[in-house]
Amino acid sequence: MPGTAPVARRRSVLPSSEKVAVLVRILGHKAILRDGQWRSANQDLERRLNHATEEWISRTGGPPLNDPDPERTVARYIAPLFGGKVALSVSSRNPATRQTYLERRQMELFARNPI
Repeated sequence: MPGTAPVARRRSVLPSSEKVAVLVRILGHKAILRDGQWRSANQDLERRLNHATEEWISRTGGPPLNDPDPERTVARYIAPLFGGKVALSVSSRNPATRQTYLERRQMELFARNPI
């Protein structure tokens, strides 16, 4: 339209190679779960989320091996523990995502039962 200024696009805070898998809101903070790791501007929250995820995987084995969206499953379990909820979930079609949780499960198994 004539006479209107162009709207500036907001730049993503994530590199283009790092797309959001799951975004959660926890008590006024945001955290992103991607490739099995939580990221947040709040370093304490990030550390606590990653620790809780490791503990959950250690206790339960993590998301089922046939889970079509393991990141969402993890986030839906972990976020409520901190008073949060899933705000956005983008299904990962990357097989490496499932592999990430399989490797973590296997590492836990071998840590308990060394060869």
